[in-house]
Amino acid sequence: MSEGHFDLRTVYNFRYRVAKHMQETGENLTDQAFEQVADEQVAAFNLKTNKLRMDSTLIASNIRQTTRLQLLVEVLQRVHRMLDEGDQRRYTDDFAAYLKGSSGQYIYSIKREAHAEHLQRVGELMDKLVTELQAKYADERAYQVLDRVFKEHFVVEETTLRARKGKELSASSLQSPDDWKATYRQKRGQDHVGYVANVTETCHPETPFQLIVQVQTEPNNTDDAYLLNNLG
Repeated sequence: MSEGHFDLRTVYNFRYRVAKHMQETGENLTDQAFEQVADEQVAAFNLKTNKLRMDSTLIASNIRQTTRLQLLVEVLQRVHRMLDEGDQRRYTDDFAAYLKGSSGQYIYSIKREAHAEHLQRVGELMDKLVTELQAKYADERAYQVLDRVFKEHFVVEETTLRARKGKELSASSLQSPDDWKATYRQKRGQDHVGYVANVTETCHPETPFQLIVQVQTEPNNTDDAYLLNNLG
């Protein structure tokens, strides 16, 4: 590395390959490299690790902030794009109201008092699609999102479908079809969507310097107790 410079694109390509490897195999090479280096530093400098401290910070997910209705309409639009031409024709009337513009444009002219009515219509269409599309599209990402948000936002009681309300909605529910793991959390009166990063470092008073030994990233509604129990 001391013999010359490399293009920033090289770093981007390398990061992409590492991320793709994890998606395909479940193996996190970045974590493995970090743990190996940390262990070698602890041994090389004879650092004491019997006393540790940890702190966490919230990390925002780079996703668009939407209302509940807009999120569900966005999911419907992506389901429509997933369908083959024959099924798009078959469901022309069902999707007509949701394809006249973006999901944001759909909700722009809807008054707040009318949201419940529109939410009910969306739920009824999702209920129909989840059942009828399963056999053909179950392995498609757009269908899996549809199935998830329907279960998270609606409930069927006997033969009646209704939208979940208040505490029936989980903080773990999908915040964006582009980020399946980001969660909702309210802290000190502020809303947060994304993740929590927790850093653990040595803190023994006899250690000449302190070293970060573990970094954890989890959905932001994860308890500190869980992070503590899962220290490596």
